[in-house]
Amino acid sequence: MQAPMAQWDQAGGNPAGSGFRAVNTVVPVHPPARFIHLPSDAVASSPVIGPNGTIHVGTQSGTLYVCRPDRGLPRRAPFERETRIAGIEFAVHTPAVAADGSVYCICTTKPNPRDHRNPPAPTNHIVAVNPDGTVRWTLGVPPQQGDLNWSTGFVRGAPRVLSHGSTARILFTVDYELAVHYPEIGGTGPMYARHLGILDESGVFRLFHRYEEERLFVDARGGGGFGSTVTVDDLPELPDGPKLPEGTHPYRDTPVVFGGMPSNDPWTIVVCGRSGVYAFRWSYLDDSFVTEPGRFGTASATTSPSAFANGLLGVAGSNAMALYDTDAFTLYAQTNILGRETMAAGGLRQLYCLSRGGVLTLVDSNGEGRKRRQLGADTVAFPVLSANHVHVVTMTELRTLTLDLEDVASVDLRGLSSFPGRSSPAIGPDGSVYLAIGAYLHCYLAPGTALDPDDRVVR
Repeated sequence: MQAPMAQWDQAGGNPAGSGFRAVNTVVPVHPPARFIHLPSDAVASSPVIGPNGTIHVGTQSGTLYVCRPDRGLPRRAPFERETRIAGIEFAVHTPAVAADGSVYCICTTKPNPRDHRNPPAPTNHIVAVNPDGTVRWTLGVPPQQGDLNWSTGFVRGAPRVLSHGSTARILFTVDYELAVHYPEIGGTGPMYARHLGILDESGVFRLFHRYEEERLFVDARGGGGFGSTVTVDDLPELPDGPKLPEGTHPYRDTPVVFGGMPSNDPWTIVVCGRSGVYAFRWSYLDDSFVTEPGRFGTASATTSPSAFANGLLGVAGSNAMALYDTDAFTLYAQTNILGRETMAAGGLRQLYCLSRGGVLTLVDSNGEGRKRRQLGADTVAFPVLSANHVHVVTMTELRTLTLDLEDVASVDLRGLSSFPGRSSPAIGPDGSVYLAIGAYLHCYLAPGTALDPDDRVVR
C-alpha cells in the first residue's frame, strides 16, 4: 500500500501519517517571513493546510484559527478567521481539513469519571466547522459504563479525514478505563476498552466499534496482572538541554487509513491497542465490516503508527520500532536502537526516527540504523520530511538537517513558549514550512511567495 505524498491537510500530512511531502523545502531562518500572533497557545495543535492554502491551527482555549500565509497582519486582525468551537477549558487538537474546506476537530478537557448511578457529560467532542467559519455541528463522544463507574474516555490523538466533494468520513479512537467485577479475586479492578469511531459529514455515527478489551489476567491462586501486554520504558534519556514534563506525551491514538474517496474498494484501517496493533477493512459505501479486526504485533505502541512512502508501516514500542509489510501486515524488519516514545517520518528509502529525548536516527528500509544525532533537548513533535530536508522541533529550536543528518540551519525557539517541542511543522505545496509555537504561527515562505503589499510582519 502506498501513502499519498501531495497533501498536508491533517496530522502527519495525510491519512497514513507518513510525515513526508515530495517537494523541496525552504531553509527556515530567523525572522520568518510571517510571524502571526494568536490570542492563546497552540500547545495541543500542529498546523495543517487547507485546499485553498490557508493554515489551520487549534489552541488551548477552544478556538480554531485560520491564517493566510501571505498576510501577517490583515487590516482588522492577525488572522483571517477565528471560530470559537468549544469552551475556553477545551484544547483543540490538530485539525483535519476536508476537500471542500470543512474542518473537523477533536476538542478535549479533563475527564470526568462518575459512579454507576448516572452518566457524566462528555468531555471529548468532535466539531465540524463549515468553510465560512460557522460551526456545523458539535458531537459529544459517548461515555461508557462499567460495573461500578462511567468513563468519559481519553482521546490522545488527532482525527483522520477522507473526503471527496462534500462527502467525508472522520475517524478517531477513544480509550476508556472502566471498573469491573473480578469474581476470581472477589473484588473489582480496571478494564481497558478501545473504540474506533467513524462519523460522516452530517455528524452521524457510521461506526462506534469496541475493537479491544483488556482485563486483568488472574491465575488459579488469585494473583496476576496484565501479563505480557504491559511494556516498561527503558531508562530515560538524558538530553543536554531542557526536558518536557513527564506527563507530556506524543499523539498515540491517531488511526492510519489506506484508502480514499471515491472508491469501490474497502479501506484498511490500522489502530493501536494495549495488546498490539489491529488492522481491519471497512467499506464507507455500506458502513459494514469486510473483515473483523486482526491483531498483529504483540507490544503496545507508544506513539501513533506511520505508513511510509515505501509501503512499510512503522509501529514504535518501548525502545524499538517494528516495520510491517502493509500488504500482509507481517513483520518485515525491526530496529532496537531507538529511545522511548519514538516518532517517525519516512520517504522512499529512508526513515527518520525521533525519540522523546531528542535522538534523531536515520534508519534504512531494512531496519538498520545508519546515523544518529543527539539534538540536545526533549521533544514530542513528529519529524517532518521533504525531498531535501528533515525538520525537527525540540524544546529549544527548529532544526533543519540534510537527508544525511548534516546541519543546515537552526531557529532559536526559546522565549516564545513555556513548552516548545510539542507542535510538528507542516509543509506547503511550494516548500514553505509552517510551525505553531506557543501563541505564534511562524511562516517560512518559499521564494517568490506574493505578499500583501499593505501588510507588515508582526513582531
